[in-house]
Amino acid sequence: DTEVSIVQTWSEIQIILRTDTSLSRSMAASIILDSPEHVRLTYQYQNDPKTNSAASMQIHYGSTTLTYLGDTLSGDYYSGRGRQNTGSIELRKITS
Repeated sequence: DTEVSIVQTWSEIQIILRTDTSLSRSMAASIILDSPEHVRLTYQYQNDPKTNSAASMQIHYGSTTLTYLGDTLSGDYYSGRGRQNTGSIELRKITS
C-alpha cells in the first residue's frame, strides 16, 4: 500500500509518499500544463528506508513524472545511483 500527500501553497508544492518500508519527500516539484487536457506533475525526491526495509535498501534519490487523468495520477519513476530502479505508478484519490 502507498499513501501520497500533496501539499500546495501559492509558492510551493511538496509530495510525501509513504509505504510500509520507506518515506519519500520531494526536494523540487513542478506542475507542467501542456494543454488544459494534459497536466503533469514532476518531482525529484529523497527516499529514506524504514528499519523494516530490505537490507539492500539505502537512502536514494529519484524522479517521478505523473500525468493527471481525472481521478488518477499515472506515470513513471526512476531511482538513481545505487538503486538503478524504474517502474510505473498509478495513484487514485481517496475521499474521506
